[in-house]
Amino acid sequence: MESRQASNSKIHVFLLAGLILLSSIDRISSLSVTVNDDECVQEYVLYEGDTVSGNFVVVDHDIFWGSDHPGLDFTVTSPAGNIVQTLKGTSGDKFEFKAPRSGMYKFCFHNPYSTPETVSFYIHVGHIPNEHDLAKDEHLDPVNVKIAELREALESVVAEQKYLKARDTRHRHTNESTRKRVIFYTVGEYIFLAAASGLQVLYIRKLFSKSVAYNRISCPFNDRKSHFLSTFLISRSVSLIVIEKKEQKMLAIFDKNVAKSPEALQNPEGGSVCALKDGFLPNHFASIYPGAVTINLGSSGLIACSLDKQNPLLPRLFAVTDDMFCIFQGHIENIQFLKQQYGLTKTSTEVTIVIEAYRTLRDRGPYSADQVVRDFHGKFAFMLFDCSTKNVFLAVDAEGSVPLFWGTDAEGHLVLSDDVETVKKGCGKSFAPFPKGCFFTSSGGLRSYEYPLNELKPVPRVDSSGEMCGVTFKVDSEAKKEGAMPRVGSVQNWSQQI
Repeated sequence: MESRQASNSKIHVFLLAGLILLSSIDRISSLSVTVNDDECVQEYVLYEGDTVSGNFVVVDHDIFWGSDHPGLDFTVTSPAGNIVQTLKGTSGDKFEFKAPRSGMYKFCFHNPYSTPETVSFYIHVGHIPNEHDLAKDEHLDPVNVKIAELREALESVVAEQKYLKARDTRHRHTNESTRKRVIFYTVGEYIFLAAASGLQVLYIRKLFSKSVAYNRISCPFNDRKSHFLSTFLISRSVSLIVIEKKEQKMLAIFDKNVAKSPEALQNPEGGSVCALKDGFLPNHFASIYPGAVTINLGSSGLIACSLDKQNPLLPRLFAVTDDMFCIFQGHIENIQFLKQQYGLTKTSTEVTIVIEAYRTLRDRGPYSADQVVRDFHGKFAFMLFDCSTKNVFLAVDAEGSVPLFWGTDAEGHLVLSDDVETVKKGCGKSFAPFPKGCFFTSSGGLRSYEYPLNELKPVPRVDSSGEMCGVTFKVDSEAKKEGAMPRVGSVQNWSQQI
């Protein structure tokens, strides 16, 4: 009988412990909420003083172009309407508080932006029973309390795991979105670079397609095809600059109707020949300097250049711009000043400055011809031919640093070259070095730019063998020119006043 009572007593104890455990089971809630504007979750707390804890994490949507969401506002309201806890502008956090009273608690999320956000929300209401809630068994009270505390600790671990898992999901979303953006930007960059490279190729090909290369024209001058080709070349408005940092031998022959040589330069016993007949002198020049480039100017004459005998100290530049052919040899010291004076770019060369100076002089510029040449400081010699006005313009520096010879052939054509043997071949003894510090134009003849008010007088020239060989021109300090009339006239005849 006593054993049966003892057995029943043990059964009652276990049943009582089970009821205590069932009565102390906590409410655990874990859910996912999509917050558009305001979303609230309610949870009932049975006992005053219960511990309410939890966490939430904002899981970003895949917003490809946008930046990270600034966060949500979180508020906990008690049954009495008081705010128990609040968090502002956060993408995830933990919370924990003691319930001031039993009743329905409201957990609200507020999204300040229109972009919907998914929130992983976890809430736990824990209750630790005190001694008054348990059976009056002093041996069971401490055990039940420890069991409840252990359960709360385990729930805290579970809550922490859920929180970390939610944050891992959020970071995975962020990494995936970043990866897509990086791939898109990389592909876009490759496409842009390919397009830029293609445009550069097209632009460079377009530049080269506009270049004009002048090859040697070996046809006789009375050949209609040669005349047509040369007329076509010089009638086009082109801008071609060929820069060779080495000395070139050059030859220029101009018809007497284009550039009339001084009568004093002609020697009756000179033994000159017709330089243009059957291409005599150009063919001789080409035979001495193979690979010479010849530009046929039609009835006006021709210009030829070779690339032999390099001279890096006196580089030669050749340019064709707007029907103006110019050959420049030497260098200009005040080139920066002249670029500013004529409004040229920093990359402009000496030959470009000469062409622009002549253009300014031709188009009614505020300078006289002697002033234009006098502004050139350095060692130089240049020759320019304007196809539109049939005008020749050439000059040498005051020291005669760059050799240039001129002469007259049997028909009175003007021959220019820096090769004295070539000039002798066509002009015989009717040649001489071009005067120092002087310039020559088709309309104005030979003049001194150092002493523009003085006349030039011819002085017989004797060669090394003691024979008369042309003349040299020197400034006559006693002979003064008459006052020049002011420049008047139309644009068409203005170039004739240079």
